[in-house]
Amino acid sequence: MVARVKSSQNTQDRIMEIVSFLLKQILETPDDARCQGRLVKGLEERGYRRSEIDAAIELVLAVPEIISSAGEPDFTRSTSLGTRVFSLTEQNKIGLAVRGRLLQYRLLGLLSESECEEVLLQLLLAESPEAGLADLHSAILKVVGDEERLMLLLPGVSQPVVAITN
Repeated sequence: MVARVKSSQNTQDRIMEIVSFLLKQILETPDDARCQGRLVKGLEERGYRRSEIDAAIELVLAVPEIISSAGEPDFTRSTSLGTRVFSLTEQNKIGLAVRGRLLQYRLLGLLSESECEEVLLQLLLAESPEAGLADLHSAILKVVGDEERLMLLLPGVSQPVVAITN
């Protein structure tokens, strides 16, 4: 039974790799990333199974629903997400890459407005002179309690392995 858990974990890892790839494509090339057929073909050429690709796409598309069902605000309504202006203190303390990544997470609906502000507060309180990506990861881990969103926000962070024994 332990071998099956390992195989399941391997499938989970592969799906999260695909999710990470899809999110990266959406962030880097929003117009081209919308061509699902091209993305699927590219992933199949990289050796991913269609069932893994479908599961990853389903997970990416379900993010706003997952967040809504967790009691967060509805992200499907129209809001002015692009109006967040960083204060001078935030600009000096939080690196440009971190601010950009935080705004991308917010625009993708992976973080609510209140979670984004809480992460910013955690970054301002970080001990390092300039908050970097490691500080962002720590802040997200403190603020976001939803395991599925954490896997999307921090795909490189290993999840605890659960061993099933008879």
